[in-house]
Amino acid sequence: MSSKLTREIRSSSNGNVVARVFDFNQITKTTFLSEDAESLQIGVAIENQEIRVVNRHYHKEVCRSIKNTAEFLMVIKGSVKFQIYDRSSALLDEGALYENMALIQFEGGHSFEIAKGTIFFELKQGPYLGVSADKEYL
Repeated sequence: MSSKLTREIRSSSNGNVVARVFDFNQITKTTFLSEDAESLQIGVAIENQEIRVVNRHYHKEVCRSIKNTAEFLMVIKGSVKFQIYDRSSALLDEGALYENMALIQFEGGHSFEIAKGTIFFELKQGPYLGVSADKEYL
């Protein structure tokens, strides 16, 4: 998967993947960017055919157990500086996202500095249970 990645950020204590940074400008074919076992799945579709048909389908009800909230952030316009932390508040990595770049985070913490005029897309698992249940400030 490393050819699709700008950076993979791992925990210094257990080696787990904490986050990945993607540059969609570098991706040239349809591909999934997450591993099958990860709690948030992301793929990118790049169509080179005139028409591609996705057959009619639905996704079955499946009981999944997810113990943490994964988060996906994609910059559409502008820039977002980020810092990624492990659960003990140790800084693991920092960087910036620009147009057509994304960050997917599976565990740990983060902070963002969002430039004026930036437009970004954010996705997290739900339901949202409120700040006291869902967040712990570092």
